[in-house]
Amino acid sequence: MVYNMGRQINSLIYLAEEENKELLLTFDSNTEYISLTCKVNDYLRGYILDFNFDQGTAFMLFLSQFRVSIIQALLSFLRLHSIQGFMMLRHSLEAAALGCYALHENNPNSFYSDEYKELKKFNNDAYKWIQNELPSYSDHLKYKKSLINRIFAHTRITSMSPARLKWATFGQVQNGPKFFVILVLLK
Repeated sequence: MVYNMGRQINSLIYLAEEENKELLLTFDSNTEYISLTCKVNDYLRGYILDFNFDQGTAFMLFLSQFRVSIIQALLSFLRLHSIQGFMMLRHSLEAAALGCYALHENNPNSFYSDEYKELKKFNNDAYKWIQNELPSYSDHLKYKKSLINRIFAHTRITSMSPARLKWATFGQVQNGPKFFVILVLLK
């Protein structure tokens, strides 16, 4: 079976172009965030000049996850994708925490497993260590993750800014069942 992808590709290109226009419109009002994104990106790419491969591999892997996640979070917020931004922020917080633990527990084999139970044990060990060694960071991490989980991790209308909502109602589809759809569009 052959599909004509022209219409779908054009739709994706249109969406990407529209999002790019929206992003460009936010530049003037978001210069501080854009500057921060650039500074964070530059800093994270150049502050480690050398590391011991045997002892630093796990830390570098978590640092890489943190770097990608925090940049994606900042870019998501600039594009007004708040849910994606907060989910990436949560991911970056976890990567930073596990990276801290990787500096303490520097045996790379401690971090790799195909078994969920082993990974869960590793996370529990890491968060216990952080609680004992860095209690204020641990409390802050718990608070931020809890806030993200409570407000942004699950779908709900309250996680969207009411100022950005616009309601549209569509009626019956031609020759179809009678129903109404309420569509939420972001301004």
